[in-house]
Amino acid sequence: GASSRCVRNAWRRAGGSRSKKAGWNFLWGKPMKFTDHMRLNEYQKVCHFPGTFFLGRKDSLSRQVNLFRRRNGNRSFTYLPKTFILPEDRDRLIADSKAQKGKGSYILKPKAGARGIGIRLLIDPEREVKRNASCIVQRYLDKPLLIDGRKFDLRLYVLVTCFDPLRIYLFDEGLVRMATEPYSHNVKKTSGDLFRHLTNYSINKFNPDFKG
Repeated sequence: GASSRCVRNAWRRAGGSRSKKAGWNFLWGKPMKFTDHMRLNEYQKVCHFPGTFFLGRKDSLSRQVNLFRRRNGNRSFTYLPKTFILPEDRDRLIADSKAQKGKGSYILKPKAGARGIGIRLLIDPEREVKRNASCIVQRYLDKPLLIDGRKFDLRLYVLVTCFDPLRIYLFDEGLVRMATEPYSHNVKKTSGDLFRHLTNYSINKFNPDFKG
C-alpha cells in the first residue's frame, strides 16, 4: 500500500512527491468508489481499475468464477478446487464431506484475509466450523507439487494497463515462497502444523528453523 516504505522510496527515487492538494497526478492506495472515478481529470491516474477489488476477495472471486462457468460451461477453471461460501453453502459443504466418507480434507480461509491469518485445515467441517461462520472453505489439494519435499508457491508480478483490449506486462523476475517443514500427505495427523501446509512468509517466519 501507499504507507509501505518500499513504495514511498520507489516514488521518491522516481522524482515524485506526496501531495494532499486536488491537482495530483497519480493515486497509489486503496480502490476508489465508482463515483470518485467519474470525477477524475484526464491527467489523473489511479492504481486500481473500477471493480477489480472484487477479484481480490475470495468470496467475490468464487462467485465470479461460478457465474463464468454457468455462462461458458463447467470445463472453465477446472484447476480451481471446489469452493463453498459460508454460511449459505454450509449444507452443500457438509454433504460433500459426507460423500467423501472421511477421506477428504478442506482448507478454511477468511473471505477477505491476507498473510495467512485465520487459515486452518479441516477434517470434519460439520464439527469444526461454527454454524454461523462467515468464511470460504475449499477442498484441500493434498497431493501438491513439491520442491525438495516442501510445498511452494509462485509470485509473479504483472501490470495490467488495459482490459479492452487486454494488455498485461509480466515482470522478468518472480518469487518462490517455501514451507519451512517437509510436506506430509497424512493431512489428518498434521492438519494443525501450518509450517508444512502453508507457504505464507508471515506464518513461516515464526518457525525457529526459518532462514530469511
